[in-house]
Amino acid sequence: MVGAIRVRYCCPFRSVIVKVVRLTIENRAVAILLTLLIVALGVTLLTVGMALLAGLAITGAVVGTGAAIYRRLRGKSDPLSRQRVSSLDRLDPSLEVEATRPATIAPLRDPDK
Repeated sequence: MVGAIRVRYCCPFRSVIVKVVRLTIENRAVAILLTLLIVALGVTLLTVGMALLAGLAITGAVVGTGAAIYRRLRGKSDPLSRQRVSSLDRLDPSLEVEATRPATIAPLRDPDK
């Protein structure tokens, strides 16, 4: 038997009316069957979702590998490696900042005292 009631919940700032649906099954076998059906549906949806994520990861890996092989065969270099080398060329060692005094470390205290 399915019954629906409306329940009013009071929140700090406003009152919320929520429809609550109650499902009452008096036959134990039907209740167990319904519970197993709901659990099986959840496991199925979880499995399909994980399979889709795995397929997406595999597809991305294949496309990335294909693009890397294509660039290697065409003889094009990696654009990021050129940026790294050119940015290292612009570093000036005379602009390096050094500490004016050494860092001080507090002496160890005996925990028994």
